[in-house]
Amino acid sequence: MTLTPGTRIGPYLVDVLIGVGGMGEVYRATDTRLKRLAAIKVLPEAVAADAERLARFQREAEVLASLNHPNIAAVYGLEEEAGVKAIAMELVDGESLADRLSRGALTVPEVLQMARQIAAALEAAHDQGIIHRDLKPANIKVTRDGTIKVLDFGLAKVVESVSAQPQASEAPTLTSPMLLTGAGVILGTAAYMSPEQARGGPLDRRTDLWSFGAVVFELLTRRRAFAGDSTQDALAAVLAKDPEWETLPDEVPDGVRRLLRRCLEKDRRHRLDSARVVRWELDDALQSPTGNAASPTLPPARSMAPLWAALGVAVLAAGLLSVPAVQHLREQPSEVGLETRTDIVTPDSTDPLSLALSPDAHALAFVAGADGESALWVRDLGEAEARPLPGTEGAAYPFWAPDGRSLGFFAEGQLKRVEVTGGAPPQTLTSTGAVARGGTWNRDNVVLFAPSGAGPLFRLTSSGGEVAQVSTLAPGQAGHRFPQFLPDGRRFLFYAVGRDEAGGIFIGSLDSADTVRVTPAETAGFFLSPGWLLWVRGGALVAQRLDVDRGTLLGELVTVSNEVATDAPERFAGVSVSAAGGVAYRGGAGLRQQLQWLDRIGRTLGTLGEPRSGQTLQSQTIAPDGRRVAVSLTAQGNQDIWIMEDARTRRLTFDSGVDRFPVWSFDGRQIAFTSDRTGQSDIYVTGSAGGGTEQLLVASAQYKNATDWSRDGRYLLYQSQAEASRGGFDIWVQPLSGGAPPWPLLQTPAAETNGKFSPDGRWVAYTSNESGRREVYVRPFASDGPSAAVGQWQISNAGGENPSWAPDGRELYFLNPAREMMAAPIAGLGDALEHGQPTMLFRAPLSGVNNSFKVSVDGRFLFLTTLEDDTPPIRLIQHWTAGQP
Repeated sequence: MTLTPGTRIGPYLVDVLIGVGGMGEVYRATDTRLKRLAAIKVLPEAVAADAERLARFQREAEVLASLNHPNIAAVYGLEEEAGVKAIAMELVDGESLADRLSRGALTVPEVLQMARQIAAALEAAHDQGIIHRDLKPANIKVTRDGTIKVLDFGLAKVVESVSAQPQASEAPTLTSPMLLTGAGVILGTAAYMSPEQARGGPLDRRTDLWSFGAVVFELLTRRRAFAGDSTQDALAAVLAKDPEWETLPDEVPDGVRRLLRRCLEKDRRHRLDSARVVRWELDDALQSPTGNAASPTLPPARSMAPLWAALGVAVLAAGLLSVPAVQHLREQPSEVGLETRTDIVTPDSTDPLSLALSPDAHALAFVAGADGESALWVRDLGEAEARPLPGTEGAAYPFWAPDGRSLGFFAEGQLKRVEVTGGAPPQTLTSTGAVARGGTWNRDNVVLFAPSGAGPLFRLTSSGGEVAQVSTLAPGQAGHRFPQFLPDGRRFLFYAVGRDEAGGIFIGSLDSADTVRVTPAETAGFFLSPGWLLWVRGGALVAQRLDVDRGTLLGELVTVSNEVATDAPERFAGVSVSAAGGVAYRGGAGLRQQLQWLDRIGRTLGTLGEPRSGQTLQSQTIAPDGRRVAVSLTAQGNQDIWIMEDARTRRLTFDSGVDRFPVWSFDGRQIAFTSDRTGQSDIYVTGSAGGGTEQLLVASAQYKNATDWSRDGRYLLYQSQAEASRGGFDIWVQPLSGGAPPWPLLQTPAAETNGKFSPDGRWVAYTSNESGRREVYVRPFASDGPSAAVGQWQISNAGGENPSWAPDGRELYFLNPAREMMAAPIAGLGDALEHGQPTMLFRAPLSGVNNSFKVSVDGRFLFLTTLEDDTPPIRLIQHWTAGQP
């Protein structure tokens, strides 16, 4: 629709047509309220006439309007007048980079200044979760004073119409009439598309960095990185050809040449994924105008020449081997005292946060693998390959011995150690009884560990033996987790789960019960020599100087890196530090979770809800009707109970505490859940329809959570941490009528968990480690108190946990240590139980350390799975502290 001068669009008075582009017609206009000029972009009729797409556009415009950066053309909002719908934007007085290039060549310093501003714009937008998707010279303007303005940021996500095609190779190519964010859609301008964009695959910020590299290459050479006479030719070049690197001017610094190559890596796993790193490199280049000079902004540190030589071998091997590759980000191996940032690409992992950097920073341990085959891998950074450690299947939370020869880890409900050279099987040090939460090892061969997410820390020697309690929960604390010894080997950091002053990062000691709170925090802390505390805040890895003796923080808070992967509910970050001063972490992008339905032989039947980034979903449980699923979901930093049904997801609890472990009532009208809203772990009940009161059901100082609700509605099973236990749990029964107090069903020196009523209410299945490893058992249930009935039957015979009954009670399902779904036939005859040999049904597609599954009334299995996206690389930072004041 063409507008005439004087047409009013909201508060904007149209003046003159100034351009036609993929968005439609663009007009100069005057904002009659604020007395400023603006650009009015009229939406194509295909968008304006579609209510669903228009609503989506409105939501996107609101997000884009939140961007406030000097190098981004501001979005003012969406306006409508007399059926005309348009987006109002900042009017940029300048020419596009496409027009500027048509006038003649730019100097290398000019291009670097422009590129630095473009990178800054991308950095600001990516920090807000917004990607451009269509970055090209025509969408970038330069003002008379040299300021870069990136236009149309993120708008390509919601507009699919193309009204102007100056050149075939510049034309966006759409393979589907669906919304642009749908599957199979190619969106963008062909000559600047990333390979994944050209294939219609999912996009992330790495696609913008590809386009950035193509734009900068063109600014430097006045020729396209991927040229073609047609859209098809341009796409073919993107997918199969390399830029003509020899055409880069001689004055282009070596660091910028490396930067462009890393931006234009066709395999996005090897591509740069941070606009911030790009900006750093360009800052360095602008301060070193002589081309090949070392970056003067990088701080001094010790020589890394031997390591960099080895890493260079790894880079050459990356294209030939299916083992982890190494990618340099800020490398200057010839210089002494340089901060270095290195990406180490690992095999895919469903538990990418479990990693540990060796004390000398020369090796990495990490968990890799999926579908029940995850294990510990070790990568010597002087080698081109990583190798798995036999016998470490199902490992989580590894930690190194001080001499770097052994690793501690948790698997199968046990704390174990293994020699990194291999050869000998792992040694079991002690049973933990539940999913442990981290360990640490000092030079006196003391191992300090958290045997569960609830309860105190314990110690033992690195060869096993007697276990002794070290810490004591203070009022309001639900658990101590993720300890790390400080350099003296006696004091240690740990994270306390608790509300207000009871929670955060603390310092404790092997020699005293006293603790000192250092700071509130979202995750556990990490001590970096010579005196820094690192932790994650707002998704960024931050640091501040720490006075260990006083337990106080000093000086200013410094950002080490952005977008670090975390498991928010567990208060854990994918970060590790070495005694030598290195830092390793996983980036925040790449890991996505999805609830997935499987049939009896492991075939995928469908999914539930949208994929979720990061480890934000937990504790799924299915309503008796088989349609609704309750989950604990972390959103905006807070964990609550949500209900998922088909495409709808709604929030059930709204307290600022951590709400999790939902359990449905027999009729689906109520949900029991665990919350720490009062500072301790208590069980509440609320209506599943929402909007009702939340009744406190079970309150005590012990950590606890409900596990099942009997079908007759009379009883709730819950597990409660045993007093003075190193991770052991007992199984209790809470009557739901008559005001009767709870009573213990199982209270032994062993750890009993995951109690589940049989459908007829006669039996309880559970997990116990009474034999020394976790196995599945069944015992009778008596409704009149602690059962005096004789009988206990072991169902699993080679390890098992998390039992769940078939809907008809004739089978019992459980997971074995290899994460295989097992099924044992069950028959109850009078006071006896008959059961058959368990058989494997399928290998479970589990996510991270999560071992949870549920069975629906129609026999379907519900799993929380990790999608087959690229696992983010481990980023290694060396000598970061050398450049700090």
